[in-house]
Amino acid sequence: MNFWARTSPGEAAFEYQGAASWEVRRPADGEPVVRHQIRCPACSDELTFTVYSVAATEHRRERWRWGVWVGGALVVLGLVGLASGRFGLAIAGGSAAVAGVLAGVFAWTGGLAEAGVTGHGNGLPGVLPKHAVFLDPPSP
Repeated sequence: MNFWARTSPGEAAFEYQGAASWEVRRPADGEPVVRHQIRCPACSDELTFTVYSVAATEHRRERWRWGVWVGGALVVLGLVGLASGRFGLAIAGGSAAVAGVLAGVFAWTGGLAEAGVTGHGNGLPGVLPKHAVFLDPPSP
């Protein structure tokens, strides 16, 4: 897996040439997580990825959804503080509203990116990892 990094302000992209793919087994529901170790042929890094079952992945997505709800609640409480007319509550409310928006967007993108595979930056929203993991749909 050879890679070339193109960078521009605020982003980095990696192009892989001759990429080899590895097939890893997702554990059945109720089984513990599986850790797979792979050596990258391009950079010789030893990579360890954690793979979750379908049920555990859905549980992880549920936690991201709760993060969206908490972010929304912070926004509502912040708006109430802003509307109170008191200077101290308005400052606290504005801070809570901004924090709620940031937390909600972070959790929403995390839930969209959740595939049940973590390690080396995979599974984190907004991260473009050098060793990205992609899920192939199962063959019919």
